[in-house]
Amino acid sequence: MVRSRKPAATWTWVVEHEEGMDGFVAGAPVAVDMVEVLRRSGVFLPEGLDVQWNQDDVGSLGVDSRMTGVSGLTADSLVDRVLRARPQAYPLAEPTTLEILGTGRWIAADGTEKEEPGLLAVSVDVVHEDTVVELGVHHDIWMENSFSGVPHPQIHALNAPRLREVLQSVEEQLGVETEPDGATALGTSFNYGVRAHRRPDGGPFDATRWL
Repeated sequence: MVRSRKPAATWTWVVEHEEGMDGFVAGAPVAVDMVEVLRRSGVFLPEGLDVQWNQDDVGSLGVDSRMTGVSGLTADSLVDRVLRARPQAYPLAEPTTLEILGTGRWIAADGTEKEEPGLLAVSVDVVHEDTVVELGVHHDIWMENSFSGVPHPQIHALNAPRLREVLQSVEEQLGVETEPDGATALGTSFNYGVRAHRRPDGGPFDATRWL
């Protein structure tokens, strides 16, 4: 299994709210829903949150707050814990993005279950009126070929269905359609998975230069 620095594929869900709602207050229940659906998946165990901050007169602070322990999280407790973690030097700062941190489980070709930190990259944008959820993958286990173009049908067969189940579960939990974000240098997302690139002659494509 190889991990890329940038996502090989991403998917987006846009959860609309009533006009005029505070972005963070509206987005907190969505973040809690995401933690729960990921926990149930068996593919990714949420362990904490990284919170990014912005202040109008400063811009993006470039400072994150790490929150550990998300078991039993509610929307109210999330709002309270995040706001209490606001950087003291920026009393007017507001959270912009909540990144869900955790450890994933994937299956090797021999059927052995392996653990991998950050197997899924999940973020919840809470700065806008509508909440935007993004899920990305950085590993080649979800595709029919490795990033170097070597077919690995057993790994693909064992892991791709699990990614599909996660994406479908998020769609069901949030009640909005999954939006594949299309091609990157490493793969192309679709409902509900990711395809490896192919050469014009149909052969496997070596994408290692973009890792």
